[in-house]
Amino acid sequence: MALTTDIKAYYKLDESSGNAADATGNGNTLTNNNTALYGPGIINNGVVATSVGPQYLSIGSTLGISDGTDFTITGWFNIASFATGDQALWDLGFTATSYTQNAIRVNGSTIKYDRGRRCVAKQHVDYSTTINTGTWYFVCQTFTASSSTVKGFLNASEVASSVLSGIGSNGCAPTAHFFIGQDGDFTNCNATIDEVGVWNRVLTGPEITQLYNGGAGLQYPFTAGPTNVKTWNGLAFASVKTINGLATGSIKTVNGLG
Repeated sequence: MALTTDIKAYYKLDESSGNAADATGNGNTLTNNNTALYGPGIINNGVVATSVGPQYLSIGSTLGISDGTDFTITGWFNIASFATGDQALWDLGFTATSYTQNAIRVNGSTIKYDRGRRCVAKQHVDYSTTINTGTWYFVCQTFTASSSTVKGFLNASEVASSVLSGIGSNGCAPTAHFFIGQDGDFTNCNATIDEVGVWNRVLTGPEITQLYNGGAGLQYPFTAGPTNVKTWNGLAFASVKTINGLATGSIKTVNGLG
């Protein structure tokens, strides 16, 4: 299956200013709130979300994903500084009787893969680790609707899994949204965020590994050229054999003559 299958939005965040375009062409442009800046990302630029303002990106939409269906959210982050409590990288929030937020939050010692309710105690599966400032991390959250299972990945390795239904009383009025750099409880972050993708299916382990790409990232539409390309007279080739210094692909012989 191609990585582009069932993708709903992908944000390269390569802009230099303004709103953030959806590279898939699905039209899910993110509004830039309080003039968030762009700076060096894992690939080209990323958005610099801050708690001042706060500065973040948003859309009043669930990107065509319905609550109670499979989804995957992936992206990269680089924390600039830690504040008290958690920092929300992004949040996909639904508006319905069964309203849930689906977010990833981090602090210096924990990554929280959340599926909870706004304004009430959150359901989340945690992974205890050391998060350093100035370091790029790749994170992924999947939700399998048939089993209500949330899985969390860090740098392409599965690190957490739990059944999280999002149950609990809805503490305040919900709104449909997708945020980068904030969540529906107005938890902000101080981080550069890059290459955020949202799918209406659960990505496989090999697909997540492909997106991680050995720590280099892989940008939509997820095509990459060969590495370590050799050249001959300025032309690329995979392997060239030579006879008397002349290049040849394959030599057949007749009576010992080439």
